[in-house]
Amino acid sequence: MEIVPGGEVLLSNFEVLQILKESQSFSGGKHGKDPLATIRYETLEYFKRSPCNVQNEECIKNLVHALKPYKLTNKEFLSILNARPTAPADLAPLLNESEDHMTDENMADIVQLISEILPAPK
Repeated sequence: MEIVPGGEVLLSNFEVLQILKESQSFSGGKHGKDPLATIRYETLEYFKRSPCNVQNEECIKNLVHALKPYKLTNKEFLSILNARPTAPADLAPLLNESEDHMTDENMADIVQLISEILPAPK
């Protein structure tokens, strides 16, 4: 795990899941006196049902590359990655002022790329 000094750092659900898994294995899975054990457990249970549970670094890198032409902000990309929208109507709220810089065709193309690159949650 890398510590980045100062500033705002945005993490995807996939990255948070990896950190939680590492911290769980580091603590040996003991819940005895760990005040964060319940929070860690509940968050891990939530992530088991979310798209990040089946994502990997390779598919995320592929999605970054595929969506580059659409000039998304980091926050927009993270929202897409975390939510894995399956329809343009699900995508639109994740994009800042989408009607100004995205056509309906662009949004349909993005949803198509997402479905091809990111695995569907189980």
